[in-house]
Amino acid sequence: MTVFTLATTGTCRVFDAKGETVRCPELAIILMAYLHDVGHPVSRRDAASLLWPQVTPAARLTNLRSLVRRTVQAFDEKGPCPLIVGNSTLTLDRALMRVDFAVDDEGEPYVERLRRLIAAVSGGFLRGDIEPSSPLWLWSRAVERRLQGCLDSLVKQADDRQDRQTEALLREAAVYLAPGGAHVSEVRLPAAAVREAPKPFSISAPGAVEGLEPHMAVPRIALLPPVPAKGTSSILFRLASAMVEDVTIDLCQERSFVVVSPYTADKLRGEANKAEFLQRHHVNYALDTRLSGETLLVQLIFYPTDEIIWAARLPIDRDNLVIGRQKLITDLCTNVTGHILRSRARHDHYLTHADAYRHYLLGSQQMLHLSLPAIRKARKHFRAAISATDGFALALSSLSRTLYVEWLLTARGDPDLLAEADRLARQAIAVDPMQSAGYRELGMTQIYLGDLDHSIEALAHAEQLSPHHADGLYSFGDTLVHASRPQEALVKLNSAMDHSPIVPDSYLWSAAGANYFLGRYGESIALVNRMNDPSPADRIAAAAYAMNGDLRQARVRVRRVMEANPSFDVLRWLDMVPVKDQAHLDHYREGLLKAGF
Repeated sequence: MTVFTLATTGTCRVFDAKGETVRCPELAIILMAYLHDVGHPVSRRDAASLLWPQVTPAARLTNLRSLVRRTVQAFDEKGPCPLIVGNSTLTLDRALMRVDFAVDDEGEPYVERLRRLIAAVSGGFLRGDIEPSSPLWLWSRAVERRLQGCLDSLVKQADDRQDRQTEALLREAAVYLAPGGAHVSEVRLPAAAVREAPKPFSISAPGAVEGLEPHMAVPRIALLPPVPAKGTSSILFRLASAMVEDVTIDLCQERSFVVVSPYTADKLRGEANKAEFLQRHHVNYALDTRLSGETLLVQLIFYPTDEIIWAARLPIDRDNLVIGRQKLITDLCTNVTGHILRSRARHDHYLTHADAYRHYLLGSQQMLHLSLPAIRKARKHFRAAISATDGFALALSSLSRTLYVEWLLTARGDPDLLAEADRLARQAIAVDPMQSAGYRELGMTQIYLGDLDHSIEALAHAEQLSPHHADGLYSFGDTLVHASRPQEALVKLNSAMDHSPIVPDSYLWSAAGANYFLGRYGESIALVNRMNDPSPADRIAAAAYAMNGDLRQARVRVRRVMEANPSFDVLRWLDMVPVKDQAHLDHYREGLLKAGF
């Protein structure tokens, strides 16, 4: 009777049976993972020593009592607490808690076990603030080595009779295992996978001498100079700028990636056409930095997918400047190197199919505009990218997005658009099951096909693969709006907007809908008015204005909708809108009819 899931690889969270987060302390999650791993009761004294080795024995036990109390309280409303508290020991009820790092499920299908172990190894076990060389750190590294060993063993069990999805997973596993020297020469991929493995890529170095072997292309990273928040101290700003430049110089000794010069990075921040600039200078990663008070906000972005792969807040006040600098260097190296290992095959693909990648970037730029002409231009670019190379998963998932967005904008209920969007999203997943975009677009198509549970499941998986990806957070939030969970939706949507300071219109549109269902009509209207092009949100804006008592503005939005789409039928539209709670749908109907539709 598994009730809860303990997620420890790439994250540190507990979920209940509904997929909702149990808000218990991070140290409690680490403790429960340890108890599950050892499989027997642990004395309170030993548990306290494990978690707080640096404080006195009395302080450790005081901390443990507080932690246990908060953990039990966190589970109070969710079901039976899996942490069993004895007089002198702590135990985990393993029947109530499933963990993502278990390796003993021999009955699990091969592909599912392979996918789970790849996710575990690539995500990293308990990537939190654990003191290096502490007993807790040594245990967590031992678990990581065990997971890597299990993945290595599982890869060697593969035979030559594998489908395309399994081959893709095996290539992903081999790429990740190779740098660790885990018997790489013995990794046995299916013959087809070996034949289809991407060839090493190469580019000519600037100023390369003709006739010489070109250098192997190494991923390049730009550390962008910080942007100050309003009212930021000029001294702190200069310190932050100098620190970023100092870190840039320090990282020049790295071998797994190349750091571009501070001058080039500064030019990149101010560049209007970033896609062309990135292609010209072969920049794959950028560290975006923003100064807020005495904290430096940093985001590591993988530009081919515009994915945030790491984010943090670093202290840079006088007492913590050196600590912040060292943390930036350590975490940056760990996250860039880890991402390179996990996505090397994709990175090779981009460089060996430059024309396809160029079309993908141009299509992605068009997708920033929520208009039919822009969506259709984007579709042409994505189709060109797919024509230029087979198996371009990101182009397939982006093409899927153009279709369901057109379904939304036209409001005609064309079933063929959704069916094709669904097919393309599934194809993207089959091509690259470790890429979150396919699951994200599958989740979005399932909303409009009426399967909200499947949508949430797909988007939760996408979030697990890319927890900092703003588009993934937005898509999850949008689904929660349709699932009649607007308060939870706003948590996801606000997080997406935090990750994307220049907020896309689609995020604002979805947040406007969530606020409408919460009866916050003024907030809903304000969000629509922040959109660069508010016309796609005219329906929700009309309803919000009407419910807020401003019928004049509501009528303006109604006229705009009818001018853009004279055949718009409000009752037919309401029949197509997937909203789980009938009361929420009635609320929307009331606003639309009051507006004059």
